[in-house]
Amino acid sequence: MTQQSIEDRLAVIERKIAELEAERAHLRSLATLQVKQTELRAMFDAYQEYIADQIQAFKEDVTMRLDATDDHNEARFHELQEDVQSLQGDVKNLQAGQQELHAGVQSLQTDVRSLQAGMDQILAILTGHAHLND
Repeated sequence: MTQQSIEDRLAVIERKIAELEAERAHLRSLATLQVKQTELRAMFDAYQEYIADQIQAFKEDVTMRLDATDDHNEARFHELQEDVQSLQGDVKNLQAGQQELHAGVQSLQTDVRSLQAGMDQILAILTGHAHLND
């Protein structure tokens, strides 16, 4: 073998070694990226679980508050219904009292007219203007 062919072969081998070292460095960087990807996936999964827990806690809090508000509103509504029924009863009693008062006023007016008629008759008798057939 000649010196030139040995040098050519050595150059080819050195290029191959350089290529293999470059590929090995590339594979190491890929392995590093895979480790980082695994770490990032774990962090993402943990964060996703944290967010899901926070959303669930928020939903439970909102549901509890809405339930409490619904209970309060329902109780208040029933109180208002009872108040309305009581007021309706009071209005009916007031209307009945007004009718009794109106009947009493009419009776009083009739009695006053009767008294007036009696007084007129007494006055007519006393003044001599009385009709004897009354």
